[in-house]
Amino acid sequence: PVMRGQDLMVDPDGKFIRDVVRLAIKPIWNAYNFFVLYANADGIKANFNTESQNQMDQYILTKCSDSVKSIQKALNGFDTPSAYAAIEQFFEVLNNWYIRRSKERFWKSEYDADKQSAYDTLYTILNIMCRAAAPLLPLITEEIYRTLTDEESVHLTSFPELDKRNPALVTIMDRIRDVCNAALSVRSSANIRVRQPLNKIVIVGLDFLERGTDIIKDELNVKNIEFAHN
Repeated sequence: PVMRGQDLMVDPDGKFIRDVVRLAIKPIWNAYNFFVLYANADGIKANFNTESQNQMDQYILTKCSDSVKSIQKALNGFDTPSAYAAIEQFFEVLNNWYIRRSKERFWKSEYDADKQSAYDTLYTILNIMCRAAAPLLPLITEEIYRTLTDEESVHLTSFPELDKRNPALVTIMDRIRDVCNAALSVRSSANIRVRQPLNKIVIVGLDFLERGTDIIKDELNVKNIEFAHN
């Protein structure tokens, strides 16, 4: 609040600090921990690579590019709350959508180009976001960056530049996420667990999501998708 010119409340119980650790620090550490755990288990050496042709990789790279630009714009305007909001929003998408939707690529037993591409993309994302977030989170970014790269310090690197643009894909994928979140809310309100398959879902006014029907079916455990205008 003090960064917004508002009152700074004293928190004698430390609840605010615990919330910051839970909501701000742990999502970053969880993404890093997932990468390290499975890369070491598989014995895979990941490389910095932004050229993956996988749809999910292209989506998260574009989201990363947009986040880096938002962070830089906010920092240039001395608006640190908005800069961190961009970091927090990105890691929510990274953990709860990209990593979760890509787990089969990381976990499959056979090693192929797609598995390497998944590791490369996640490594690249962590590398870039550590450099972008370093002014705001100097300690955790230093630990992650040095471990990933063996370089001396994240604070001796340049602010990242990433120009990956696929706005059409981002629009579709973000709306797919919206549809899935809304449908999961409907399931929850009706006390119908995701493990219980349903016959169909009706999506109104979003015909352009037909490219993502497989993702929606898998996320919601439905057999059919109907697009309607009424």
